[in-house]
Amino acid sequence: MRSRPYFVYILANTRNSVLYTGMTSDLCRRLLQHRLGTYGGSFAKRYRVWKLVYYETSESAAGAIAREKQIKAGRRSKKVALIEETNPTWADLGGRLLHNPLEDAGECGMKANPVSRDPGIGLRDRHGPSGPSR
Repeated sequence: MRSRPYFVYILANTRNSVLYTGMTSDLCRRLLQHRLGTYGGSFAKRYRVWKLVYYETSESAAGAIAREKQIKAGRRSKKVALIEETNPTWADLGGRLLHNPLEDAGECGMKANPVSRDPGIGLRDRHGPSGPSR
């Protein structure tokens, strides 16, 4: 039986001036919580960070936690490069996920395409639209 994937994600505010990195086992539910302002007393709520600009999956919670910490520890420039590698226009990936459910991976049903990432920390997939760089 295949377990549900874990997600590491980056949210931005509408001006892309504030970034928030998080981890969850249900990305759709967490996106709704961020958008409704019901996720804790959080930084994301305070700075209106709700636009999903990047996410990747991990097969284990430990791998996702390690990756989240790695991203959080990095400079903003590294986060921007990571986002722009798969989402050069900083499009909101959340709208697509919440309105066009795919298959089993959270309430909205997200399915990951396997793309090798860094087997050392258990990551397998990265996601984002392809498009012209800005």
